[in-house]
Amino acid sequence: MNINLFNTLTKKKEKLIPINSSAVKMYACGPTLYSNPHIGNFRPIIVFDILFRVLRLIFGEDSVRYVRNITDIDDKIIDKANELKISTDELVNSTQKIYQQNLSSLSILSPTSSMLKLNRSRPVSCSPKILVPAAASSRRILSSVLCDLRKGFAL
Repeated sequence: MNINLFNTLTKKKEKLIPINSSAVKMYACGPTLYSNPHIGNFRPIIVFDILFRVLRLIFGEDSVRYVRNITDIDDKIIDKANELKISTDELVNSTQKIYQQNLSSLSILSPTSSMLKLNRSRPVSCSPKILVPAAASSRRILSSVLCDLRKGFAL
């Protein structure tokens, strides 16, 4: 079975040819957790959940690695936490619980692997099914983007 996806670099639909079909990797941005989740938070997650399921069907369940982040620090989060007179961590934690319950009720599959925040500057590998806090991985994200820019993969 072939999968054709829109390549934002070439602006064309192209056949998906993984770099390594025994280790297919996908990354999806998750929500910015500053208020109760809404349909706009779930539309992209549902799309990526469908893609994840299709990739697992084609390449095998153990061959697809799916990482999804959450944004745990952002101006919206800081503003909302200040408005509520609570810490940003309290706001994110309470909103994330609701978000996770909603994901479960929609039967969205969990990511396969990720990183756990120990502190804001040092992400580490950890057990499966944990979302990646954006603040914990911002250095890795920046490094990856700069690498993509140097290689001509991003504009």
